Amino acid sequence: MSYITQNDLLAYIQTDMLANGLNDANSGIADPAVFASIYNAAEIEIHGFLEARFPLPFVNVPSLVKNAALVFCAESVFARRGFATDANPFAKRASVLRTRLEAVQQGKDRLMLDAEGSAPKGDVISEKSNLYDPVPQRYAL
Repeated sequence: MSYITQNDLLAYIQTDMLANGLNDANSGIADPAVFASIYNAAEIEIHGFLEARFPLPFVNVPSLVKNAALVFCAESVFARRGFATDANPFAKRASVLRTRLEAVQQGKDRLMLDAEGSAPKGDVISEKSNLYDPVPQRYAL
């Protein structure tokens, strides 16, 4: 299951610019194979940060992962068209997301609150407590 689709990039990149960025044949039409290649590279990068801590791919995609996939793909679209890091409008956002993913990888940040591996596990006590009686005892005076 993909974290994003080609259409998701339209939230960040205008239709004509996206078609140009995903078109190596100068036909004016986005090539799905080019998007697949860009997406696969972004997914591999994301998984590289998270594979030691989480079962991948995610079924319920955390918003950080989806956002990283979108930004990394958008960054790649511009990079493929010759925008150097300082001219690439997504380079700074991608750098921030890489730093955040690295923090998740090192256990310094959480991916999401209910993600497996993001918080210590708790224990369930199934024995009666000697300190607490759920049925209060009444004592006669």
